Parts: sequence; C-alpha cells; structure tokens
Amino acid sequence: MFCSDIIAPDILDWQDNSTIFIDAPTGSGKTTFILKTLLPTALELGREILYLSNRQLLHKQLIKQACELFTIPYQDMKDEKIAEFPGITFMTYQTLQECLHANLIFNPNPFYFYLVADEIHYLPEDSDFNPQIGRLLKWFPVMEKNIFIAISATIDSTLQYLGFYNGGWQEMVEEENRTIYWRKPQKIMNRLNGRAEYLYFYHIATEKPQYNIVVYKTVEDIVEEINSDNSDDKWIVFQSNKERANKNLVRKVTKSCMFLSADNKGEEEMKEIVENGCFSADILVTTKVLDNGISLNDGLIKKIVLDTISETEFLQMIGRRRRCEGDNTPLTLYIPKKSVKYFVYLLNEQIVPELESVQTIPETLLEKMMQSEEIYRTCRKYFDIRENKLVLNPIAKDNLQRRKRFCERILTALKKDEYAFVKEQLSWIGQEVEESSIIDLAEEKKKKVRKHMQEYLVSHEGKPLGKQEQKKFREEVRSSFRILLPELFVSDSRMPGLKKINEAFSCLDLEWEIHTVPGKKKGDETVWILQQKEPKLPAI
Repeated sequence: MFCSDIIAPDILDWQDNSTIFIDAPTGSGKTTFILKTLLPTALELGREILYLSNRQLLHKQLIKQACELFTIPYQDMKDEKIAEFPGITFMTYQTLQECLHANLIFNPNPFYFYLVADEIHYLPEDSDFNPQIGRLLKWFPVMEKNIFIAISATIDSTLQYLGFYNGGWQEMVEEENRTIYWRKPQKIMNRLNGRAEYLYFYHIATEKPQYNIVVYKTVEDIVEEINSDNSDDKWIVFQSNKERANKNLVRKVTKSCMFLSADNKGEEEMKEIVENGCFSADILVTTKVLDNGISLNDGLIKKIVLDTISETEFLQMIGRRRRCEGDNTPLTLYIPKKSVKYFVYLLNEQIVPELESVQTIPETLLEKMMQSEEIYRTCRKYFDIRENKLVLNPIAKDNLQRRKRFCERILTALKKDEYAFVKEQLSWIGQEVEESSIIDLAEEKKKKVRKHMQEYLVSHEGKPLGKQEQKKFREEVRSSFRILLPELFVSDSRMPGLKKINEAFSCLDLEWEIHTVPGKKKGDETVWILQQKEPKLPAI
C-alpha cells in the first residue's frame, strides 16, 4: 500500500488551517505522493508548496526528481539552496534556520498554501547538536499557515513538539489508515473566526521483514568480517564519529570503499548516490549525512552495520536500503552489543554533566563558559544566542533527560543479561529472535581461536621445547590468550611464563599442562614438555 492510495481522495477535502500527519514507513511513497499527486493539484488550483527537508543529500535528490518532472537540466539547479520550481520550492530546515537567524522575514502565508515538513523527526534527533532548531519551534506555531503536512517514518517522537497535543479534542472519526480530529480553536480563535481546526492522521503499518542478526563488539570485528567476506554483497556501515571511522575502518578494509561525511558531501561519491540511487564501491561508510530520506535501490546491498542507541536513527538507517521487487533475501544487520562500561561512561561522563549545564541559570552559565572550554563546547550544542542572550533549545534538554532514563534502564538490564541492549534493538524492529540464533562475532572468533589453539597444542604434544621453541610457543599462545582471556592478557602484556600458561589452560578448561625437564648435566637447558592432563579418577 502506498501513500497516494490512502491520501489522494482527501486532498480537496482538507480544510484551511488543517494539519496533516503522515506516518508511513520508508519506501511507502511519501515523497512520490507530494511530487506526483499533491503538486499537480496545487498547480491546477494555483497554489504553492514549500517543501522542507533535513539533509543536503535529500534536498539534492528532491531537486533532481523535480528537474525530471519539469524537464529542467539538473546541473542548472543542483546547487540551489532555495530551489524554486512551478508550484513548489525546496529548502532544508537548516537554510530556513539561517533565514530566521538573519531576521529575514519569511512568512509562507499567503504565498505558500501547503507547508511540507518532511523527515519531521529532524526536530528531536538533531537537537543534540543544533540549537537553532528552537527557532523552528517558535516559528511553526505562530506563522499564519494554511495546510501543514508533517511526514516521517518515525513520527511519534515529534508530535509533542508541534503543539497539537494540548487537549481540547471535540470530535474524532477513525477509519482504517486514517483518523480525523477536529476542535474549536483556542488561542487562535480570532484568526480562524471560530472555525474548527482539523488534524488528519494517516498511518501505514510498517512491514516487519525478518533479518539475519549479527552482534559485534568493536569496529575491529567489522573490519575482519568485511575483509573475510568473499561474496559480492555490498555493505553500508554507519558510524557516529567521522575521524574514528576513517582511521579505524576506512583505512583498514581491503575492498573498495566509499566514505561519506559532512566534509565531502559535494564530491563525486555524493553525486553518484543522488543521481543514481546507488554506489559502485563494495563498502559505503557513512555518518549521519545519509541516515535520512535518501533511497538506495540496489539489490546487492545485503549487509548493514549500525552503531546508535537511538531508536529513530536505528530505524531510519535501516530504511536507506529500499526493498527491491522480487528480492526476498533477508538483509543481515550488524548491531552493537555495548557493555556496561560503555553505558556507565555515556551516562557519567557525557549525559549527566551536559544535563547539569543545560539546567544552570543562563547568567551563571555565561560566567562558566568563559572559564571552561568543555562547558563552552556543551553550550554551543544546546544554546542559541538571541538578542545577546543564551536561549536553550527545549528539545535538547528533553533528549538528555530521556537518554539518561534510557541508559539507567539498560544498565539495570545489562547486569542481569549481557544481551539486554541487543534485545532492546531487536524490539525496535519487532523481531523476536532466539538467543541461540544470534551470531555473536566475538564468540565466533573465540571458537575459531580455541579450535586453532587446540590443533596447535596437539601438534606440539610430547615434543621437547628448547629455549628457541619455547619463545615461539609463548608468542603463539599469548596471541590466542589475548582473545580468549582478555581480562588476564591485555594487549601490552609481557610474554607469559610456564606458570601463567598453565593457569590460562585451567581457566579455559583445557586439559593441557606443561612440565619441565631439567638438563641432565650442568649447562644443559631445561626443556618444556606439553602433555594432556591425566584424567581424574572418580571418587570411590
């Protein structure tokens, strides 16, 4: 089912000052509905659409689609920050924020009859680092809008910030896929002259495909997995930090790799994705520049690596790869395991200090900013400057409080179940998986290393190991112990001696031990003999 199938019959029935919420999954034709159903209607009625999007890549892809509709060369329009076409104008939320920051008069009424806010979850999701989003919150309610259309595949987290859930509902009609509310206007009584305000909710249920689930612990696990992949499958790897992604992943994979971040969004890689909806490399490593809106229509994309604790980001990232018709092969999702240590650090070193900063009185905070570079960096993320005053983006504070509660809940769960965060992520896609069917890369690696070690020990059983052979043996078992017993063998640990090797064998329940055989005469070296332990006799 596609958006146009449900919504198209209602377009002419929408009342002035209506608000339209479209809650539909990726690939359900939300953008197609606007460009191929709403736009022709607007042109026929002599109306204009303002279309807001949240990512530069999506903005460019929308421009390209509009160029195809109106037979305009894409090269002539691709760099327009405010791209105007017959009946529709495209810009990003960020460009609108720049206009508001510069105090430019930007009131869409009466010129724009429809205001389309695509990927509206931008409001809460980017508030963690974009304080000027608060200007949009101030702008949306007071503008004299006609029809406001909010679109997202993850819309629930945004509704409370749009001011439409303040109570006072008078009537409701609920049908399959559509719910209509209407109420008498409250603070806007004079503007609406006593007419009712309508809110339309359109909902298309999200399909819940089954995924193959692989759990990883570190980015090194992903590098090894990619480098050992002999298939023709393509990968999308989402990373939160561009510097670490480039250093720890991009430079270490052996396959052809494309890297996208905010620093290279104008390069050929971006052009390929915008114009073709695919990428030619084997691996696409990307930051948040690709987490929303963009469609990748390539059946060879079979593996997606995620690294986020945000449910909205998680679902949006999965949605970048569109399902190809006739392709029922399950995608493989690589999801992070995350440890207690990770959430403790996130909570105590990031969330709590930043929450304390945003709760500080602005006048006091100004003094602290001058004394601490760390507090200054925090303030830049959460506070806007208006009329020489610090103004907190209220969504940012909500996000911090919500993440604090989330981390506390996950920490409690992790103390009972090391897979608690994995199960949390699976709940976001509605997938119930038996723990035994989840592939844990760390555990799989341990199994391989343990098997290799067993084979190595068998090959050395009973052989006398002199000084040189002992050195090689110690180096070999140390590399295995670092993986099997990381708590005892850290990366910079010294070469293990006989006592520590035997202790490690015992910890791993390996029925092996090393005995020493001293030289027969003075000057002869002591040799090691590796042998299996004698089986213990049952007690009588």
